[in-house]
Amino acid sequence: MGVLFQCARNVQKYFQEKAIQAQKAEKVQELRLKKIASFIAKEIKTFWSNVEKVMLMKSLITSYMCSEVWL
Repeated sequence: MGVLFQCARNVQKYFQEKAIQAQKAEKVQELRLKKIASFIAKEIKTFWSNVEKVMLMKSLITSYMCSEVWL
């Protein structure tokens, strides 16, 4: 009887460890996806910042060209 209980306990322990490993893997995957999302958000922010700079320069050049025409 003792051997059966020990075997049953080992089986339970195995499946509990397997469930814990699955949870850890899910957390690792979630952290990896968060890092990727953070990187993408930074890249998008940089892109739009650069677009804003280009539009500002275009506006300045346009206003300079208009003032040059009037002179």
